[in-house]
Amino acid sequence: MQHFVWNLKVHLLRRLPGGDTLNGVDDQDVTPEQLETVRIVNNKMYTHKVFRINYTTYDMRLEQDSINPRTHPDIMMLAQPDQFEQHPFLYARVLGLFHVNVYSAGEDPTGADDTEPQVFHVLWVRWFDLDVAARGGFQTCRLHRLRWAPPEDS
Repeated sequence: MQHFVWNLKVHLLRRLPGGDTLNGVDDQDVTPEQLETVRIVNNKMYTHKVFRINYTTYDMRLEQDSINPRTHPDIMMLAQPDQFEQHPFLYARVLGLFHVNVYSAGEDPTGADDTEPQVFHVLWVRWFDLDVAARGGFQTCRLHRLRWAPPEDS
């Protein structure tokens, strides 16, 4: 829970209009002044018990999957192409599901140049890393072993 609001606002800042200018900027280099422009409407987060995802299968059928942190909290997702060298997937445990209404505040104190509020659905996760000390994969006929990723703050 350390730095939760800071990390949430950094995440939202990158997804708001104009956030693409932060590409290549490390999260620790984001300034407090930049984060002050991220406004959560009424400072409220709305929690959810289940997150449903609609997707299209390889044979063009519509399917739905759900994420429930109470019953099946572990998820896996495809890694970015630059991360494929180590392993093609990322693994995480979902700690919470919520949505926030967010807008970007402009320079005008009257709020005339604020952006319209947008709804952002957020999964709060704790990441796993591959345990490279244990062999895994098709060659060894064993699943890869995972361990908790070290906190990003250390």
